[in-house]
Amino acid sequence: MKPVDQSHPKGCFQAAVASVLELPLSDVPDFCAPGWNGRNWWGGFLDWCKDRGLFAIEFRLRESEPCFAELPDGAICILSGPSPRGLNHSVVAITRSNRFEIVHDPHPSRCGLAGFPKDVLFFVRDNGH
Repeated sequence: MKPVDQSHPKGCFQAAVASVLELPLSDVPDFCAPGWNGRNWWGGFLDWCKDRGLFAIEFRLRESEPCFAELPDGAICILSGPSPRGLNHSVVAITRSNRFEIVHDPHPSRCGLAGFPKDVLFFVRDNGH
């Protein structure tokens, strides 16, 4: 993981992807920008990942229901959830002792998430690519 900061107020997901994949911000589209790729952002994001030999796997999280039997320590992921600024926000985390530890917040405030994350995203190599 190579920390990359967001370049505009709503660019946290773009910066989190760049950080996890260790890419310059300029090599990662702003997937959440209106009209990006002419499709819904998730479909365009999955196509972008596939072109790079990756799958993006996202899980919804519920504070009252753990969704994993056991997470390996050291897995890098992107957590998304509420920010202290009232928007949806994405940060980079690592798994430790079956929990998520934020290791990089791409927003200049470095405030992280305000509460329990809603989603976690992992990148997986596409071995058939």
